[in-house]
Amino acid sequence: MPATLTRMIDRLKSTSAYSAWQRYGNANGDLLAAGVGYFAFFSVFPALALAFAIFGFVLQGRPDLVATIAESLNGLLPGMVKTPSHPDGIISVAAPASLTLTVTGVVSFVTLLLAGLGWVGALRTGIRGVFGLEASTGNAVRTKAHDLFVLVTLGLAIAVSAILTSVIGGLAERVAGWVGLDGNGLLIGAVGLMLGVAFDFVILVVLLRLLSGVPLPMHNVRQGALLGAVILTVLKLFGGFLIGRASANPLLGAVAVAVGLLFWLNLMSKVVLLSAAWSANDVDL
Repeated sequence: MPATLTRMIDRLKSTSAYSAWQRYGNANGDLLAAGVGYFAFFSVFPALALAFAIFGFVLQGRPDLVATIAESLNGLLPGMVKTPSHPDGIISVAAPASLTLTVTGVVSFVTLLLAGLGWVGALRTGIRGVFGLEASTGNAVRTKAHDLFVLVTLGLAIAVSAILTSVIGGLAERVAGWVGLDGNGLLIGAVGLMLGVAFDFVILVVLLRLLSGVPLPMHNVRQGALLGAVILTVLKLFGGFLIGRASANPLLGAVAVAVGLLFWLNLMSKVVLLSAAWSANDVDL
């Protein structure tokens, strides 16, 4: 029995999962994820306020697309945006009549820029940390410009993924109707889950390749990104329930939502860093 147990342990230690978990632990992954989640928490509010001001104005003639983006963000950050399905959300979406430059707008933009760059910088430090590399990649100005590019790319990716999810979901409903499966919620739900995994996979690939500073071949990043995408999709299925239960406590009120959001961002940061650790297994640095 002891010999069998020893062989099982040795076999476990030879797996990619164990190597990734060990790399994550050796890099103090929990501490790095806490820092990433902290910066993400303070960048969420100005980012959403500014993003909906822009998208709300640009898409004034398409309130359905604005609502789709809002619902998609509620899947990513449960309970953040007020929608018909989440009436208790923190931020209310309203399209502005114009995008005139105001002091409030300037302050929101500067706050978003500083907080967002802080978050991307913390994420870069975390990803490079699990790769066993120094946080800095060289010239400070060049690094910040690169972080800004990543921040803008992520914002656009989230908006595009929300719109594409709506379009493909509507197309799936039509196809289901054509083949006699109209009203099959299971089929539509499965399509939505696959789309969620696909978009999370793309975002993780972008993050790992852009922020690691390492020339990662696709075969190195593919498994880690796919694993992270599946875990994130599963977490998002239960995120609304968990944060909703916490927010229902009358003694905590709105504070419960903030605490739940901080916990949620920390959890997502851990998944990203674990994906990075998995991808770093076969990289010769």
